[in-house]
Amino acid sequence: MSAEPYLSKWGLSEAEEIAQTPVGIVYKVKRDSIPAILKIYSDIGKEDEGSGKDLLVFCAGRSCVGILEHDENALLMEYLPGPNLLSFVQDGRDEEAIKIIATVLRDIHSCSLPYPDSLVTLERRFESLFDKASKSPGSLYDRAASLARELLQSQENMCALHGDMHHGNVLQDVNGYWKAIDPKGLIGDPAYDYANTLLNPMRMGDLIAEDAERLLRRVKIISQMSGIDKTKILSYGFVHACLSAAWFESNNESPDHSLKMATMMERKLNNS
Repeated sequence: MSAEPYLSKWGLSEAEEIAQTPVGIVYKVKRDSIPAILKIYSDIGKEDEGSGKDLLVFCAGRSCVGILEHDENALLMEYLPGPNLLSFVQDGRDEEAIKIIATVLRDIHSCSLPYPDSLVTLERRFESLFDKASKSPGSLYDRAASLARELLQSQENMCALHGDMHHGNVLQDVNGYWKAIDPKGLIGDPAYDYANTLLNPMRMGDLIAEDAERLLRRVKIISQMSGIDKTKILSYGFVHACLSAAWFESNNESPDHSLKMATMMERKLNNS
């Protein structure tokens, strides 16, 4: 996955590898002396992130990182110097960060039809949760799966979804505008797109998982800015927290933070 073919194809120079993961290699490059980001996908990346790539192309100009060039194997994107929103939480500006995220998502959700065929449905998204629930009847996972099925039956205002929104996936551009990166590329009820934000930042797990009032403040802000019912936002949050825990367990990683958040959200739903 060398950057060499793209240097001539897209008129790039000064390729510097800045990240390598199973899904591909990321280079910082220059085009006409202006910094840009080149992401070249592996076979795994094309399968796992193909719908996310399609979403970025589809939502060009809608609070997503700008796409300069693309083909089936790579993306050339504008360079976003940052910062992201992680420091906002550390500095006590959590509500400001949530408002920025809600604004970015609202813009993405307004992208017009027709949507790319590659976008992943929520039914497919929840497969790991349904599988985990089938093996643990009566558990937290089972209750989340039952709620997920109810939510899937009552989806409304279907639209393109980012699918992995959190504080590290929103960065400022050179002009100070906030833009999303690294989408998964889903399609479904917009309420789901706020769910992952409620669990994050995961690296500050103790701060987030021990603060029920913070959770409720976030839900209230999201509801006010999106027009979505608070119970619905919290319901998708609970489902996603259990889905997240199932993913962690399948990768032999600790699901503790996700399960703490799921338990907190279920308690709030039962008391609402």
